[in-house]
Amino acid sequence: RGSNVSLVLDMSSLGNVEPIQAVCTPRDITLKFLRTSSHVLRKQELQQHAQSLAQLQEEFSVR
Repeated sequence: RGSNVSLVLDMSSLGNVEPIQAVCTPRDITLKFLRTSSHVLRKQELQQHAQSLAQLQEEFSVR
């Protein structure tokens, strides 16, 4: 209040900054994987496979 001090910002270096890159979140990666998966399981099949981690890994491993 009552101050006559002003804020000065140097904008000259902004042209040298790299553009912001999009970051993929784990959710984005998971959704992309699910959309591009070649062997889609029905809900019941997924529940059965989820009972055994080894079966689940076998089902979704890269061949």
